[in-house]
Amino acid sequence: MSGRTVELALEDAERIDELFSVCVLDDATKVAARHLSEVVAQAKRHAVMDRLRTGEAVPVDEVLGMSDEDLEHVVTGEAHRPRPQWANVAKATRIIGATVAADPGYQSRADDLGAYVRDTWDALGLSLYDDETLYVALTTAGLMVEMANNGHTREPELVTPAIVEGVAQIAQSFTAAVMPYLPREARP
Repeated sequence: MSGRTVELALEDAERIDELFSVCVLDDATKVAARHLSEVVAQAKRHAVMDRLRTGEAVPVDEVLGMSDEDLEHVVTGEAHRPRPQWANVAKATRIIGATVAADPGYQSRADDLGAYVRDTWDALGLSLYDDETLYVALTTAGLMVEMANNGHTREPELVTPAIVEGVAQIAQSFTAAVMPYLPREARP
């Protein structure tokens, strides 16, 4: 890679940064997107500092570089949420990916279900391109299987093996449906 310099107006860089946030990116482009985001944030801080030096009144959210809502998250500790640990789901996605690949009919059903999930999430204001949302959904699906299994162990007459299998199939189908949206480290 060459060390070329690219100059962008801050507004253009912000638009590109916003576009990166909704795109599926390969690892190298993710690094570039993260760098651009840091550069944009730094440029905004410098612009705010320049305005403060001239005596201009600058709203506190601009000085801090975050909205009142973001500031509230920092104050309440919500801003330090852990990042998705894709290695935790990678084994399951490899197994499900192999199952899907072995059955062309399954792939077709997964594609149809994926479209349904995408449309439903869009209507709910969620995105399959948001890593945290997707990670929570996948780990919750896995947790449901664990809970069904635990229920069978504790109350075998109430939670039958057929119920556990049904919950597992739903979780597997959901995972197969969202597989194309998973980051590289979670895909088979």
